Amino acid sequence: HAVDPASTGLATAAVNASVYRGALSAQPVAEAETGAFPEGAEALSAYLLRLQGGGDNSTAGPGEGPAGPGHFAALAAQAFAPGVQIWTLLHNTTDVHALPTAIALAHNGWLAEQAPEAPPVAVASHPLPRTKSEQQVVSAILSVFIALFVLIPFAFVPAALVVHPVRERETGAHDLQLVSGASPAAVWAAHWTADAVMFAAVAAATLGVFAAMGRDEFVGTHAELLGTAALFAAFAAAALPLTSLAGRGFSSHSAAQLGVVAIFFASGFALVVLDFVLGVVDATKTANKTLSRWLYVLSPGFNLGHGLFELSVRGVLTQLKS
Repeated sequence: HAVDPASTGLATAAVNASVYRGALSAQPVAEAETGAFPEGAEALSAYLLRLQGGGDNSTAGPGEGPAGPGHFAALAAQAFAPGVQIWTLLHNTTDVHALPTAIALAHNGWLAEQAPEAPPVAVASHPLPRTKSEQQVVSAILSVFIALFVLIPFAFVPAALVVHPVRERETGAHDLQLVSGASPAAVWAAHWTADAVMFAAVAAATLGVFAAMGRDEFVGTHAELLGTAALFAAFAAAALPLTSLAGRGFSSHSAAQLGVVAIFFASGFALVVLDFVLGVVDATKTANKTLSRWLYVLSPGFNLGHGLFELSVRGVLTQLKS
């Protein structure tokens, strides 16, 4: 809080009283104020930056920032012309309630000067609701991240399915079934049927979460729902045989589980991120386009992520056009 020596009058005294009674501490901002408006504003700005007050005080009291009480705002009264005063108020924007609090202090000072018996001014501060366009932008950003991070849990689904075949081979149960007369086709058909049922349950649960969270870009219409379900079904059809093939390279079911997680994480989430990064760099854009057309598409995880990303982009464009 600072008062220009050249600025006198009732308003100055009122704000002085308000500041001394309130949360703002009265401290000089700068020496030898000139009384000119720009210099005063610069002095207040330097004062706040020097104290480094503020912080996100959504749960703290007014001015209770890292620099202690009274450092969330600065107020100065300056003479601009004969009979004309300028009040300069600067605040730390990281203190979400600084501006209304400081304005309330000033108005309480004026009110106390004019009507000492009057009740104080009460201020309510709350952010304005987002506009429809702002909500669409936030939803669009979330949909892109959803399309990307869905690949992480889907890397664990094939890993859960590879455990039983490898463990049967590890314990000799697979050989015992063949010796007992079961055909290899029947054994693998049983494995893949159980795996398909488990994967269908996971896919149905994922679609249910999309619907519950209102992600219309994935399940908003019948076409989008069928498109997302077809992506999951195609991923399952490609991932299940690949998982069985990868399991042949492991003799321990725990190592097989970790190995399959690493394979699907690298060929899914990591490959989609790599494709995005290389696609925006001018030096690698052309080569990445060729790789994504002929090499990346061999990965079931990449195709799932790319398909979900395309659905999310389609949803974003639909929202922006509405």
